Amino acid sequence: MKSAEEIATMQKAMVPIASGDLKNSIALMPPGQSTPAYSTPGGRFAVPELTAAVTAGNADVRYPHLVEFGERGHVIGGGWHPGAPAQPYFW
Repeated sequence: MKSAEEIATMQKAMVPIASGDLKNSIALMPPGQSTPAYSTPGGRFAVPELTAAVTAGNADVRYPHLVEFGERGHVIGGGWHPGAPAQPYFW
């Protein structure tokens, strides 16, 4: 748990902050807990014994992977979104 806490603290220090929602979604999950739906890495799963998980995102914050890896330009809502560069903070 101590090592996972260190990782979560480092991720919170590195995450880009627009509204603070992404930073606040970074969570430490102890053994026996379930990770939040829509979280990185891989959505909801039960954390095994002798394991801890650090996650980013939840049902309200569903874009951690887009911040981490960036996105290409694309059409959205009839308009053009220019995309965004990667801003790694998690991996």
